[in-house]
Amino acid sequence: MIDQKPHDYVLASYLAGLAVESILQAIALHGGAAHDAKHTLSKWLSKCPAAIVRHVTKGLVDAAEVVHKKGLAIRLVSIKK
Repeated sequence: MIDQKPHDYVLASYLAGLAVESILQAIALHGGAAHDAKHTLSKWLSKCPAAIVRHVTKGLVDAAEVVHKKGLAIRLVSIKK
């Protein structure tokens, strides 16, 4: 499926990242942080309340553990021209 439409996969990955960034920005701005127009997720996360940071980092650790235990690998798509 990915081999048939690799551009769609790239766009979906970009939009997913943009969605995560937008959510973190909304949470940070709601908490009173100033908007700085940077696209660094770690900086936006650092502006979020501590409870959000704990949940996100725990989720990342849990996901990394699953990848390690199951021997999963991240697959990258290359577009052949």
